[in-house]
Amino acid sequence: MSRLLLEGDDFGLTPAVSATLLELLAAGQLTATNCMPTMPEFPAAVAAAKAAGITAMGIHFILDRHRPASAPATIPSLVDSRGLLLPWAQVQAKAAAGRLVPAEVQKELVAQLRLARQAGLAIDHITTHHAFVNASPMLAATVENIARTERLPMRNNFAAPLRGIAMPDHHANLAHDAGATAALMATIAALPEAATLEVVCHPGRVTPALLERSSLTTGREADARVLQSPALAALIAAQPGLTLIGWAAVTA
Repeated sequence: MSRLLLEGDDFGLTPAVSATLLELLAAGQLTATNCMPTMPEFPAAVAAAKAAGITAMGIHFILDRHRPASAPATIPSLVDSRGLLLPWAQVQAKAAAGRLVPAEVQKELVAQLRLARQAGLAIDHITTHHAFVNASPMLAATVENIARTERLPMRNNFAAPLRGIAMPDHHANLAHDAGATAALMATIAALPEAATLEVVCHPGRVTPALLERSSLTTGREADARVLQSPALAALIAAQPGLTLIGWAAVTA
């Protein structure tokens, strides 16, 4: 029996993104999400999640663009003159050049994890924004160390395979276009028996806050349409031996 995990990224990014994720989870059109705890409206988003009976989700570690969880003065290699995390292109360049301080990366990621837990969430897995684990071996090793210390499963999008950490067998991203449903079903159909596939998507609605905070805009609405499509639900239901799961099944 193969297993499918449908995960929507970026809970907390904006109120509209959070609301869309909660709607899809309630409808069974997503089976997991992950959170960005440094966003301004995060406390309100968590309150809405708790009201909907959702108290566990992943952490979506972020190292670019937004407000850090740590005091900026304590992580100087990660922030700009305004005290914000560096733009993604600068993070990539500094990571490649070895100019990100490992202890500062560790400090900031642990602070983000602590912030999510202080909001009352049970964190059940780890993901990274822009898959930054692949930006340098140091970043990959830092996140891996946190996963091992916290005994948390991880998204399987490392460039190099890991051992001893629970994760889905396979990873795929939902395309933000008209062919997304067909592409997704082809991926599911090719899944080996007894394998687990995590499909990552970014559903949401375009608002002024999203335009300010993210480069992915209309693609989020396209993702939501795919997930809400009756055709996709019918295709999943018709797939022999396919079970929808959340991260608790990956941990077990």
